[in-house]
Amino acid sequence: VTDLLGLMGDSSDNVPGVPGVGPKTAKELVGTFGSMEALLDQTERVERQKTRESLVAYREQALLSKRLVTIRTDVPVEVTIENLKADEVDQGGVVALFQRLEFGKFLQELPELLGQERAVPKRTYRTVAAISELERLAGALKKTPMFALDLETTSLEPMSAEIVGLSFSWESGEATYVPVRFPGRGGVGDLFEGSEEDVLARILERLKPILENPEIRKCGQNIKYDMLVLRRHGVEVRGVDFDSMVAAYLINPTARQFGIDALALEYLGVKKIPTKALIGTGKKQIGMAEVELERVAEYACEDADVAYRLREVLEPKLEENRMNRLFREVEMPLVHVLMEMEENGVALDRELMRGMSDEMADQLDRLQEEIYEIAGERFNINSTQQLGKVLFEKLKVHELLGRRRPRRTKTGYATDVRVLESLSVHPLPRKLLDYRQLVKLKSTYVDALPKLIHPATGRVHASFNQTATATGRLSTSDPNLQNIPVRTDLGREIRRAFVPGQGRWVILSADYSQIELRIMAHLSGDGTLLESFRQGVDVHERTASEMFGVPAEEVTPEHRR
Repeated sequence: VTDLLGLMGDSSDNVPGVPGVGPKTAKELVGTFGSMEALLDQTERVERQKTRESLVAYREQALLSKRLVTIRTDVPVEVTIENLKADEVDQGGVVALFQRLEFGKFLQELPELLGQERAVPKRTYRTVAAISELERLAGALKKTPMFALDLETTSLEPMSAEIVGLSFSWESGEATYVPVRFPGRGGVGDLFEGSEEDVLARILERLKPILENPEIRKCGQNIKYDMLVLRRHGVEVRGVDFDSMVAAYLINPTARQFGIDALALEYLGVKKIPTKALIGTGKKQIGMAEVELERVAEYACEDADVAYRLREVLEPKLEENRMNRLFREVEMPLVHVLMEMEENGVALDRELMRGMSDEMADQLDRLQEEIYEIAGERFNINSTQQLGKVLFEKLKVHELLGRRRPRRTKTGYATDVRVLESLSVHPLPRKLLDYRQLVKLKSTYVDALPKLIHPATGRVHASFNQTATATGRLSTSDPNLQNIPVRTDLGREIRRAFVPGQGRWVILSADYSQIELRIMAHLSGDGTLLESFRQGVDVHERTASEMFGVPAEEVTPEHRR
């Protein structure tokens, strides 16, 4: 093998070999001469002239190539097999390293990587099954100055979620779960006599005074969700002063994850029970109300326990990072504001949307016929393969425009937006771009948004995310209300569908006035900037005036640019 590789080379290891000698020739030569050295000593016997000349010219390269591919067996190795046994892993060191390098996935998988079972710290979790136990829990919660709260529900959408159970923790390592919905309720305890609605009413009757008492402080993970679900069930949670998700975001806004599983692993070294372990994934996924009581109880208690313990860790870190005032005076009050915004939702003009959908459908039909006419045939416009053949094999649009034909992939020619825009001088790519934009607007907004209107409120209830961007900006999801187009006529038409909730109300648009420049003026103490803002002068106009030496009233748009 070393003789063969020495002659024909090995491109994967950058071994040059002898030019002109491939696998077949190398095999013949080694078979005839027995070894590379014997071959190189008798090159005159090689019949093919080109091969003979190459062997003579590249003799040293051939010998070097053979040395490169030969495994050395005479290296003085002093290490024994016993020395190579793996030592015990420094788990603390590994965790610290993974945290510093932000290896979030490795942190979550660490127990499996080390061949360990999920570490379960010493803890006491209880499940309430009797009315007397519920009353004891209420008595304990009344006496505690602060507790963590967590809900298990039937949905991630707070406006439609039903309560499966409530968990509480007011001491590290301890938690109590109060179930509402679970399979096989009969005979578990007198708390569960009657319907699920009766059970929930019985539970909230005893816990509502505590949850609504502002003197008893509450904390949680993404507690805005729990507050909104409870408000829908007639409970106004007061005294909420800590959210571990928001705190972790302020401490490290560039982190990629702020979920409770990631925070438990990062700050507590605890690998939580993953949600999918209870409800599964994909087509086999079940609801939380369908999971056995014992498993849900442990999961729910762990959530509350971890939320309580995260507060103990994160509060001092907020102080260390001088973020406590921002957290207390801005971020936590904002949690309450965002909850109300989510509950209020936004009103949509259904009739306007319906009319736009019909009009867009007509426009798409017309565009489709125009595309077929230009193409000279009917084809599936949404098929990359068929579109590529029409553009680049039948019409040869690229040749008409003096362009190179785009690359061909396994599925056909590239026909993405970038390619079509580069060819948009031709009417067909231009029509295709219009068609695609219309399809996207219709499917993403005009047809999709009305389906998200809540049947009870008649509004769309998006989630406002406080911890989604490193810059501190809010984001919205389910649906994303921030990416509705504004620069096109169609986009502006779609925005018209968002209307005031009541007759004489209006929608007000407000924005900070040059906030970044004002902060810069404050931090830098620049006299000119400060004076400009105090006098109400347009900063850009003044800058242009000073740069170009013209009076402020003579500054043109060109100067400003």
